[in-house]
Formats: sequence, C-alpha cells, structure tokens
Amino acid sequence: MSQPQTDGMKQFRIRWRGREEGPYPISDIEERLRSSRIGLLHEIFTEERWMTLRDFQREQEASKRAARELLEAHQSQEREEREAEKEEAKQEKQYRSELLSEEKRRNDLLQASITGNKSDDFAGGARGQIIRSSRGGLILTLAILGLFLLAPLCVVAWVMGAGDLKEMDSGNMETSGRSSTGAGYRIGIFGTIIYAIAIIVVVIIEVYNE
Repeated sequence: MSQPQTDGMKQFRIRWRGREEGPYPISDIEERLRSSRIGLLHEIFTEERWMTLRDFQREQEASKRAARELLEAHQSQEREEREAEKEEAKQEKQYRSELLSEEKRRNDLLQASITGNKSDDFAGGARGQIIRSSRGGLILTLAILGLFLLAPLCVVAWVMGAGDLKEMDSGNMETSGRSSTGAGYRIGIFGTIIYAIAIIVVVIIEVYNE
C-alpha cells in the first residue's frame, strides 16, 4: 500500500500481544508485511489510538478512494465548466455573426434604396428632357377637317398619328392623349382611303367618257 507524502515521513509504533516495536516509517512497515515478518493482525498506533494493520489499510484505502473521488468530481466539474464556457462562447460568436449579417442586410437594402432613388431621379430627369406633349387633339381635329373639308389633311393626320403612337410606345411622348391620337390616326386612314377611292372613280369615269 502507498501513503501520502505526509504519512511517508511519519514514524509509527506497532505491537503484537502487548509487545511494542518501533517507531518505524510506513515504508519499513510495508516491507515487513511483504516479507511476512509481521501480519495484518499486528496493531499500529495512529491518531492517538491502536488499530490492526488490516483496519489501518482499509482506512487508508477508503481515504485514498474518497480523495480520488473528490478529485474526479472536481475534474468533472472543471470539464463541465469549460464545456459551458465553450458553448457560451460559441453562442456569443453565433449571435454576433447573426447581428453582423442582419446589419449587412440592412445596409445592402439601404444602399439599394439610395441607388434606386438616384436612378429614378436620373431617369425622371432624362424623361423630362425627352418626353413630349401629346398632340392627340390636333391630330383628331386635322382628321375630322380632312374627312369633311380638305382631303390632304387626312393624310397629315394619318402620318402624324402613326408617328406619335410610336413615340408613345417608346416612352418619348405622353400617353394621356393616346385615345384621341388613335382616333385621329384611324379617321385619317379612313378619310385617305375614301378620297383615294373617290379619285380613282372620278378618273375611271373621265376615261370612260372620253
């Protein structure tokens, strides 16, 4: 059996049937036990009392076992504390990472919003320079006058209406007058066709009369 260092430096008396010997260091007593010069029924004086070497060994083993269990419990507690610290640090790192990700997402949204507003302002300024006012009322008026008074005005309404509709489709002209522009465009086509037919008929009649 092994003893703590403090016990190893102690001197113990032993006795057998009332005959005392010693004092001996614990290493000497252990050697005597191994060589069978003394037995486990020999008594040893420790802590102000006599007890058999068997009981002494049992107490020593129990003391060492209790110390070992206490050490293991302490080590287990330290491991648990380290694991808890690692888990806490991991959660803190994850929380900070989520905060950084959320902040980055908000910054990206803010930057995109600012960029979008600038693009809209630029586009609006550009459109303000190239968008022209609708001429729907003028085209419709020319078409009606051409239909009833002066035929060439139908051709003018047709050409202007076609051009303005293309400009509206490309975004270069206001679309608020699309209906009147479309109406003038169609009337211009109709009037042009009617007058063209009338001219052809007149020409045919003149040729026939000759």
